[in-house]
Amino acid sequence: MGDAGLIPPVTDVSQDPPNLPPLEILLVEDNKFNVDLALAIFKKDNHKVTVAHDGIQALEKLTKQRYDVILMDVQLPNLSGIEATKLIRMCESGTVSTAGPYGNLLNRMKDTISGTCSAIIAMTAHAMSDDRRSCLEAGMDDYVTKPFQPDELYRVIALATGKSFISKRLEDQPRIDQEEQQCEIINMSIVRQQFSDKYGLSADKVDRMLETLKATLTEEIAKAESALSVGDLASLSAAAHCIKGALLNLGLDCWAELARRLETQQVRTKQDIASSLKEQLSVLRKGLTTLL
Repeated sequence: MGDAGLIPPVTDVSQDPPNLPPLEILLVEDNKFNVDLALAIFKKDNHKVTVAHDGIQALEKLTKQRYDVILMDVQLPNLSGIEATKLIRMCESGTVSTAGPYGNLLNRMKDTISGTCSAIIAMTAHAMSDDRRSCLEAGMDDYVTKPFQPDELYRVIALATGKSFISKRLEDQPRIDQEEQQCEIINMSIVRQQFSDKYGLSADKVDRMLETLKATLTEEIAKAESALSVGDLASLSAAAHCIKGALLNLGLDCWAELARRLETQQVRTKQDIASSLKEQLSVLRKGLTTLL
């Protein structure tokens, strides 16, 4: 990856004033790297962020207060983002049944948010029209695909909350040509520069984010290897999904595509799926050596 692939630095982007008034945001996300990244971006712009790591935790947070915006990951443990959103909307409208397994929780949540309507925005790694339809049918206001661009996320939040937003970032930044990107050896200085330019973070925050990324990748690759060794393809897929998301956040699209193939168990031959997946995982691990 040559210097031509670098995005030129954005002038004083880290000093830009917040473009939205301070918001109360509930971030529902189970990936630590994604959480740390979102916190760094939102806190820089003076928004107050509460974190929930699954759908049940999100409902618990809503028994205590309402939020201006709920950023809801779609794939969550315990209770999916889609199902959590449906329950939130029913509690807001006062139509929820409290006779089910979450009866007490829903009753407390209804007492807090009945008669209100928070903006709920889906965060998903899938950009298919069916996924968008599922989000909207569940009661979400809009959605953004991960890895998100800060300006795009703020634009969607502004539309969903009726707030004004004018981008302070340059609109004519050249983007990396993904067609030309190849799975070459990862250059950490380039990764740092692109990450800083993309999210407007200071050098020390970038280093902290990369440490989180390293821990996430090391843990998820170990999970993938363990799952593959016992033939647990569901756990392999879950680990590969996390690896893919982290790599997409860094703009390492080619390596993320290898993770996606592991996630979907996409192999050239069906004769020996385990052997093919083992080979793909080995290639991925070797390619990510400089990140681990």
